[in-house]
Amino acid sequence: MPSPFSAFRFRRDHAWTPAHLAEYLEDGLPARRRMRVRRHVGDCTECRRALLTLGRGLSRLPEEHAEEDAPVSDTAIAPASAVCRRRAAPDPPSE
Repeated sequence: MPSPFSAFRFRRDHAWTPAHLAEYLEDGLPARRRMRVRRHVGDCTECRRALLTLGRGLSRLPEEHAEEDAPVSDTAIAPASAVCRRRAAPDPPSE
């Protein structure tokens, strides 16, 4: 049985990770944050799937049109982020 702290950490990281996946793929995160993403995607099927999907999408972009400093559009990660937020939301109280 997971400890209350590990359950809290999972939910916290589940809410945080989707918005940082593009930075992770582009090596734009500091080491501690990279470890945080790596740990969470190791435990979370949904975020791992979002990471793989985003990675495939980014790999299909033509290199000659890529701009070094151009931010990744929020629309690139919005669907995965929405799914992760729904899953991270607490369950409604049972009656």
